[in-house]
Amino acid sequence: MAIFVFGNFVQLGRDLGGHNHKVFNLWEILLNLFVAFALVRLWDLIPKDIRLRDYRLPARDLNMLARIAMPVLFVLLVFSGLLDFMTLKNDPRFAVFGDREGAINWMEDQTPRDSVFLTAYGDVYTTPTLAGRRVFLGGFDPWTIDKGYQIEPRKATTASIYGAASKDAACRLLRESGIDYVQLGPAEIGGKKFTINQDVFSRDFVSAYNTEWSDGTVNYYDVNRSCPSGASAVRG
Repeated sequence: MAIFVFGNFVQLGRDLGGHNHKVFNLWEILLNLFVAFALVRLWDLIPKDIRLRDYRLPARDLNMLARIAMPVLFVLLVFSGLLDFMTLKNDPRFAVFGDREGAINWMEDQTPRDSVFLTAYGDVYTTPTLAGRRVFLGGFDPWTIDKGYQIEPRKATTASIYGAASKDAACRLLRESGIDYVQLGPAEIGGKKFTINQDVFSRDFVSAYNTEWSDGTVNYYDVNRSCPSGASAVRG
């Protein structure tokens, strides 16, 4: 239990849950070796008879009891791991691509490899990253913060682009930020992280690809075709 006491009193990084939890997992894996050694050691734990005043406990009988106890302990240890099956029961299926496969194929086939996409931030795996494309700001916030990235300015820029009052204002920010495509779908509209002026994009921007996902419509707008004078000048 020492490692759990340590992990609850000492913060090993900015991402407290992630870093400290990794230490717990590593300790548990290493501890398996010591538990296995203990089970083997139980087989011949008592080297000689034990005397309690006039009563003698034969080493042979004590080791026999230990050998009987060892498989019982082993079974209990195995069954304690059955608690992990609750994860499989409660989350039996995890879709990696799901209905995003069409968008991923389009990005792989129809967009340059160094394209930069603007998406809602905070998602662990955005669709462009699954397609091997860069995003202006993505990933789980604690994972980007503890790497030293200055994410607040990019959050502000993202909000300004999606909430731009006009096409010119959006294009200017998109060109300055080196963004090639804008994703507008459930993650952006339903995320409530920023206000979106959907009319600007649906009316004034050229849609390069759109599809229906289980949770709504997704559009990808082409910045270079929508803002002709602004081929993305800055790569960030």
